[in-house]
Amino acid sequence: MPRPLPAEYLAMKNDPNLTVDVHGHIFNHEQIPDGYLGIRLPFTDRFLRLLEGAARFLYLLSKDKALSGAARFVDSFSRDSEELLIKWIAHYPANSIVCPLTMDMDFSIKGKERRDFQLQIECILKLMQKYPKKIVPFLCMNPRNPQMHDYFISAVCTGTSMYGFWGIKIYPNLG
Repeated sequence: MPRPLPAEYLAMKNDPNLTVDVHGHIFNHEQIPDGYLGIRLPFTDRFLRLLEGAARFLYLLSKDKALSGAARFVDSFSRDSEELLIKWIAHYPANSIVCPLTMDMDFSIKGKERRDFQLQIECILKLMQKYPKKIVPFLCMNPRNPQMHDYFISAVCTGTSMYGFWGIKIYPNLG
């Protein structure tokens, strides 16, 4: 039986200015598998800062918007999940909700993830408790992953958080 929505969410649904962003990720270089782009990149904070600085410098010289976007993209790889969530929320009015999606990169992208997928689930559950009226997380699951049942139980049926993840997005292999 579905759990009832909390009163604060029910009150928000009648707000004509409510904004809901239904797709985003708040992972960083720690979750990107080695060889993701077909090559081994030295994903370290120092390397990413150097790459971001180079992109920003080139943007100042050329005013090419693609370089500015590249610098922002690289910057996001070096932030932790909470920083990324706060930046994401800041883009919207105060009464907005965001729906972060996990991504089981260890299984779906074929490479060894530097941080276990279960840690990504736990991180988002903690952020949901910290920002209860701002985040409605969804669990991305690869149907071919033999651990899918365990991840589902820990994320959606958890008793450790107010509601657990709110839904599932089926995400098969990406490469």
